[in-house]
Amino acid sequence: MQAGQSTKMPQSMYKLENPQIKPRFKKRQTSSDGGSSQTENRLSKKIPLKAKPLDIKGTENTSRTPTAERSTYGSLSSKSFSGSQQNVNRAHSQTDRRKRSLSLDRSKVSAKPVVAKDMEKLRRKVSNLPTPKKGQKDETVVNVSNNPGKATKTENISGSLSNLVVLEKNVQKKTSEVNVLKRAASLSNLNSNTQCNSVLPVTRNNLKNDEMKGKISKIKDHYGFIKSNEPLPDPFKGDSVHFNMHIVINRKRPVEGDQVVFTMTNSKINKPSATTVRIVQKTASPQPKSAIQKSKVSTRSTTTGWLTSIHERSNMKFGFLIANEMPAGYNIRDIRVDFVRVRCGGIDLVKGDILEVKLGIQEKDKHQPFALSAKLIECNGGKRSQEDIGLFLDMTLTKLEEIICKMDHKSIEQLLDIVSCDAVWKLVCKGDKLDNGSLECLLKILLKLKDLCSKTYLQHYTSLITLVTKSPLFGQKRSILMEFTTEAFRNGNRMLIDMVQQFISISINLAPQRATPITMLIQPTISADPDSREQFLFGLVKVLARKITRKDSDMEWDELPLLPSENEILSYSLENAQLPEVKRKGPYESPYDYMDTYFRLLRADCLSGLISGISDLLKGSFDPRDMSVYLNVELTGLQVTNHSESGLAIALKMKPLTPVQNWAFSSKLMYGSLLAISPLGNFTDIMWATVCDRDEKLLTKSQTIVIELCTEFNTASHAESIFMLERYSGHMIMVESPAYYRAFQPVLHSLQAINVKKLAFLDELVEVKHPIPPPFCCQSKKDDGSDSVDIKENDDENNHEQDDNTHTSHLHNDITIDASIIFPAKENKDALVEKFPNWPKRIPLDEFHVNNFVEASTTLDESQKIAVMRSLNRRVAIIQGPPGTGKTFVGVKILQLILSLSSCPRSPILVLTYKNHALDEFLKQVLIHLSSDCVARVGGRSSDDELDQINLNNLKSHKSRALIDANKSFMQKMDEAKPKVEKAARKLNRSHFMSAYNFVSQATNEQVLSLLKGCPWQSLNRKLTDGTIITNKVVQSFIDMCGQLNLKEFLLTSCGRDQIADKMFMFLSVALKSWTPSNKVFQQIQEKYETALSNFDFKAHTTAKEDQDEEDINDAKEEEEERLAASSQQKVLNEKELIPFSPEKGMVGLVSCMTEAVKKLPVVALVNKTNIWKMSPLERGLLIQILILRNTEEAGEEFQSRLQEYQKLCLERNEVNLQIKAEQLRMKKVMGMTITGASIHNELLKRVRPAVVIVEEAAEVLEPQLIAALGSWTKQLFLIGDHQQLRPPVATYKLVKHHHFDISLMERLLNNQFPHETLMKQNRMRPEFVLLLKDIYPNLQSNLERVEGNNKPECMRDAMFFWHHTHKETGGRSYSNEQEAKMAVELALFLVQQSYKPTEVTILAAYRGQAALLRRLMEKTEKDHEDFFPRNIDEVDKRKRTQIKINTIDMYQGDENEVVIVSLVRSNAESKIGFLKTLNRRCVAQSRAKCGMYLIGNTDTLSTSPIWKRMINTMEGDNLVGPTLIVTCPYHPHVDISVTEADDFPSGNFCKSQCSKIMSCGTHFCRSTCQPAHHHNTCSVIVEYTFDKCGHSCKKKCYEEGTALQCIVEIISRCAKCGHPHSHWCHERSYDVTKKCQQMTPFTHACGHSTLKMCCEDETTLICLQKVPFVLKNCQHDAERICGVQTEADIQCKEACERLHPSCGHPCTSQCCLPCNPAACKVCNEQKKNMKKILQKVRKKEKDRIIEEAKEQIRSMAVEDLKKPCLIEKLYPNGETASEYYDIYDRVMKYAQPSHRWHPHIDNIEKLTNLALEKKWLESKKGMIGK
Repeated sequence: MQAGQSTKMPQSMYKLENPQIKPRFKKRQTSSDGGSSQTENRLSKKIPLKAKPLDIKGTENTSRTPTAERSTYGSLSSKSFSGSQQNVNRAHSQTDRRKRSLSLDRSKVSAKPVVAKDMEKLRRKVSNLPTPKKGQKDETVVNVSNNPGKATKTENISGSLSNLVVLEKNVQKKTSEVNVLKRAASLSNLNSNTQCNSVLPVTRNNLKNDEMKGKISKIKDHYGFIKSNEPLPDPFKGDSVHFNMHIVINRKRPVEGDQVVFTMTNSKINKPSATTVRIVQKTASPQPKSAIQKSKVSTRSTTTGWLTSIHERSNMKFGFLIANEMPAGYNIRDIRVDFVRVRCGGIDLVKGDILEVKLGIQEKDKHQPFALSAKLIECNGGKRSQEDIGLFLDMTLTKLEEIICKMDHKSIEQLLDIVSCDAVWKLVCKGDKLDNGSLECLLKILLKLKDLCSKTYLQHYTSLITLVTKSPLFGQKRSILMEFTTEAFRNGNRMLIDMVQQFISISINLAPQRATPITMLIQPTISADPDSREQFLFGLVKVLARKITRKDSDMEWDELPLLPSENEILSYSLENAQLPEVKRKGPYESPYDYMDTYFRLLRADCLSGLISGISDLLKGSFDPRDMSVYLNVELTGLQVTNHSESGLAIALKMKPLTPVQNWAFSSKLMYGSLLAISPLGNFTDIMWATVCDRDEKLLTKSQTIVIELCTEFNTASHAESIFMLERYSGHMIMVESPAYYRAFQPVLHSLQAINVKKLAFLDELVEVKHPIPPPFCCQSKKDDGSDSVDIKENDDENNHEQDDNTHTSHLHNDITIDASIIFPAKENKDALVEKFPNWPKRIPLDEFHVNNFVEASTTLDESQKIAVMRSLNRRVAIIQGPPGTGKTFVGVKILQLILSLSSCPRSPILVLTYKNHALDEFLKQVLIHLSSDCVARVGGRSSDDELDQINLNNLKSHKSRALIDANKSFMQKMDEAKPKVEKAARKLNRSHFMSAYNFVSQATNEQVLSLLKGCPWQSLNRKLTDGTIITNKVVQSFIDMCGQLNLKEFLLTSCGRDQIADKMFMFLSVALKSWTPSNKVFQQIQEKYETALSNFDFKAHTTAKEDQDEEDINDAKEEEEERLAASSQQKVLNEKELIPFSPEKGMVGLVSCMTEAVKKLPVVALVNKTNIWKMSPLERGLLIQILILRNTEEAGEEFQSRLQEYQKLCLERNEVNLQIKAEQLRMKKVMGMTITGASIHNELLKRVRPAVVIVEEAAEVLEPQLIAALGSWTKQLFLIGDHQQLRPPVATYKLVKHHHFDISLMERLLNNQFPHETLMKQNRMRPEFVLLLKDIYPNLQSNLERVEGNNKPECMRDAMFFWHHTHKETGGRSYSNEQEAKMAVELALFLVQQSYKPTEVTILAAYRGQAALLRRLMEKTEKDHEDFFPRNIDEVDKRKRTQIKINTIDMYQGDENEVVIVSLVRSNAESKIGFLKTLNRRCVAQSRAKCGMYLIGNTDTLSTSPIWKRMINTMEGDNLVGPTLIVTCPYHPHVDISVTEADDFPSGNFCKSQCSKIMSCGTHFCRSTCQPAHHHNTCSVIVEYTFDKCGHSCKKKCYEEGTALQCIVEIISRCAKCGHPHSHWCHERSYDVTKKCQQMTPFTHACGHSTLKMCCEDETTLICLQKVPFVLKNCQHDAERICGVQTEADIQCKEACERLHPSCGHPCTSQCCLPCNPAACKVCNEQKKNMKKILQKVRKKEKDRIIEEAKEQIRSMAVEDLKKPCLIEKLYPNGETASEYYDIYDRVMKYAQPSHRWHPHIDNIEKLTNLALEKKWLESKKGMIGK
């Protein structure tokens, strides 16, 4: 036995021999091959075979028979279904197996894929058994008979036929040899009672026709050679036959010398190969010892990979897979897999399937990896068609029928393979490849599996049923299985109905957690009458099922919570979520289906980032760029506020996982962000909150953020939440949602509140019907007097010449409109007076159509005029506007026309935009035509002062008296309630600690008395204020003063009002401090009852050093500005009103685990103890914790009660404020919001109820966001935008790729041929720019009158150019290209140097990483060229890093500039361009510039995309593409420079021509060279100037003003006081020269010393600076002092000290005036340095000695010894090994205790040393010491 292990030498161990000690457990006996002997004996039982052997005859042919994806070498049934070689090889030991003789002609079978018709034909041929005739195609002939060689018809051939049919179903390429069937026959012919190693006499008589016998001559890794006993038949040569190990029928591994019987294949004449090998006699020679040792240590290593190729050779199918990650030591990743070793559930393997394989770790396996076994873990669905899935289900059903008949060991293994292969069932249950026939087959399979699976396999079957119920086959609506059930009931198919009912019962029983979707299958079976009893019972079942499951995935869309549950966070996966897909074309099935689709997708987009981030965080694979994480979250305080519904703001201090360098430029913790706080750190106890105040100064100073709890989503109350925050303060983890939840939450809430039946524009949005006129434009009456809006409209949208009477024929004749808005009255007086006699007065609306205004003069172009006039007559109107076509202008005109209608709705028109900037521009245009009193902007502050005046928050209030009184009343009540809440909050804070007051309030009266009386006052030695020592008598006297009342009641009622009570509380504080145990006791309590706090191991949490990638900074600020502009954030935190929550010093607090510990404690016994001084320290600690917990609960209940009252007042006041705002808005004509603002102010919209909505940038708005802003009150909707540009942003890319969530309402309607108008003329770009957009906008034209003034940059040869380069990109999370960025920056700098303003140049980048790089480079460039980039702090935002606008393409949509430079970034050899292949993005990139557009990128990479190739080819045709950019002098165009790289831009005098431009003075001409660029504001020509006062002249620059100059001619004046001469400048004449007389005169000090002074200098201020020598009194050294400054006492001697150190006797080297310091002795310090050097040499010598000894020991080790497992050395109780012997002896004997019930006796101790480890140890030792 092993007694111990050496701690000194880890590579050695000791072996003790003790025959008295026997092992307690008996080791299981195993066979030599590692398997259980018990299993081997069970398999070796003699089982008689009832069926006769299978015999196959036929002629020799080299053609191939059809095979499946996996080849097997057993019976036909195993070939058809089994994927395991083990199942095949056990065929000879199976019971009750039916065997049939079969004769198969070796002829070719058609290799084309077998379909249903072919299979029926094959069945007929097999059943008729025709004989092939000459000239006919070869067909398969099956002879079934008990007599071999005789072909007769029989009816009992179902088993063989089914096997053959299944075999034919797997035909893929061509037929293979029939030898595999012969192997099956030979296998079946084996006697099952014969063991593998038994001797089977082999003679020629009992061999099959082509069987031969031989002997194993050689064995390699996975193959071997057989030496035949007789010569091989022709045409084979020699007597050696090759074979692979996996074809050996017996499971024993063959060894050299084994006698075998084998069959051969004709496909390899030059290399004879065996197709089957059967061992008939094992060699008697024992297995070598080395082989035995290897077999014992051989283990398996597991990896995964995907199939890359499939091959078929020698009737065997195999493939190769590439491993995802190979274990250490393997050379290659390619692994060979034989399909017979793969457990795949019976499905054929295809390329792309992912397998899990097991590998051996022997050296031979590492050089040629080979799968010992494999399992299918993921199917490649793309390679399998619907027919393949149906074929597999048919095969599986047939196989199950055979298993039912047999139920032998092999069948059970096949059953296990079927039921446990989840990968196959996941593929099948996707449902996209199942027709009704396949669904029926699947139900049959599931029901048969229920009958077949016993208790042993019930768990696998349960998992299968759960998997099926979680698949897309199930769902709330439109599930595949529900449609199948509905059709079955519709057709009255009783069999299918019974199957579905059985399946429902089984599923609910085995998967109750999926009860809700399962019960939905019942719906088609019940009556459609909503009032029927069946409907009632079905609703009741749904409610009960939902109560059982409570899973979010089972809920209907209008029942889903707006925040994820704990189960959803821990188990949700977007890949497995059953999310619907947006219908790009065609109507939705119902309004319910429509709402279900968009609600689920919007909710997934809002929450998936947060859920996946938390999941990755828990797994340790978190990337901090996906989500912000904050550690060590600590509660710092509370504030009662009236700015939120919760009424409570909470201040938290935290530590970001990645540090934040500058909170002003960080996107973290923005206002409205959603936070998930986990006190325990495992996110099973989430508290939801939002950021309600973001103070950047507070964040920078103390990293404190202000939040408010989401009360409607948190299960705990405010008091309970605060208790948890305080309890785990400093240990909590907080994460921030990547999505802006404040914008999502109102939308989701509004969508759930929508009445689906009253959905706005239901016909147009859901059913995609063509629009009708709005109700206020067609109020005609029916016969019954009701309103009628049922009209039809001509849908020919492309025919602009159509008769517009078709649009207006049903319009009301009494409705009039002001046509002069778009047709000016004066210009059209003559043209329209004939048609409209009353012109320019209002005209009837039914006459306002295009045909009546063909020749009228208008401010619109033709396409704009048609779009405006036709859209007025549509309830849902769409206007598509390409870039620069005046979409905003058209929207304003539509707004004016609607306001001019005589039937205009009274509610204001709502204007929605995607961006805040677009809203500002729209409202500015509106204010040109309407007064500011008619317009309101809802949201935060605007950058424009004019718009800030119309902000809703700044509007003058016109409140009703009732609302004013109500508001005042609520404010008064809130002011009264606020102090009560604050008092309760402070009490709650104090309740977490044990104070004297808290003890009295919770303890019993007896315990209070015991605390006072039992305290050892004498030992404490405490005194009263009068000096009296506190003793027990003094305390008792104070107790007596309290009277006969209960002491506890007296103290609680008199605290703070009675001096005696105050004294008693002082006594209690002292006694409580003495009674309280030490902190160690509370640590013991914590350790005993502790729950797991947050101990996250952030394995891969971050590689970034800052809070975010720098490319996010600029976009983050824009995002924050958009959020603030959309909302109305108010300052919440007031540090003066903040109630601090921090532990009080010296007081015991609540242990974090006490809430759970109380459940396990004897609370009653502890609380009722009267003499508390007799308690143990642990009992005292527990009692304190119980009292604190009780006190906290009481304080929490009081706080919650007070807070609820205050919250009710806040809600009521907010309701009043909402009514006030709604009343203000209803008085306006126009109100503007961003779509985010509309989401936030959704409740306000519901009260204002705008009837008309105009959506600018409609193609950028998500459809659910827009639907939430509409209501039943909305009568007309205008969608203005361009779906050819960028789509709405979606946070989750998978929702875009798989669900098309980024398709806007506008684009979806246009995809369905919805009537719309397109604007045709652009007013932004130069005409040549438009030519590049023809593939996107074929009919786009330029308004030459507007764009002819857009002159190209004078310093550029071309107005547009594609600058090609080959500099490679750098990738990561985002892409960048440094050289390309430098080229863009230098080009922008050159443009600015050539007189362009920095604000007129924009640089766009395709990726955020490139935008960040451009900002860094441009920031440095602007600092280096400050003369071209003047920065005015008053005009430029301090946060703006560069004056040149740098942004991503996506963020710049809707903006424009004079010159735009586009950096396309992508440049790689693989020609990958990422999302640049999107046509929308190219459209935006090339349509932003007015005068100059310059694209920079690799044309070779981009040309691989057709959308870029078209544009590049067009530019190449005009010679506008190339590696060389031509820049010119703006004033001398003949001077040009070729620029290839960034450094080639001219920075100096590249144009040497004289400038000759007239200067600002108007007299001189510029004499400088043309370049570098310069200004002409200052003329520097030198001119003569004469001063008027003195007549002196001087030189000055032309631009200088003479009045600012001073005469500097030198003149001489004399001092009026002393007469000394004085020289000064002419302009200093008026100065008093007496104050500046510098003449030096002699002067004698009072001490007698003489010196010189200036004439004007004051004598009283002079000090004598003469040096006076003297002798120091203490040391008699000579010294000097300054006469008028120092005395002799101020001087210290600086001579060297002459004394000796008393400690060492060495001379002192310090100054004389300083005391002698022995530590500063130079001689001693020198000696110490020398001694240190000596010690270093000694240590080095010792290291060298140890290293040499180690080397010598390594050299002494023989190579033969290293090969030994270990070196055994016997230890003796005497001699050199005695110490080591008794050390081990003592360890063993001391370990044995009497309680062990065994008494060891040690006879012998041996030391076992692993020499290989010893050598490694010595080498490591040598290396470590050598360092």
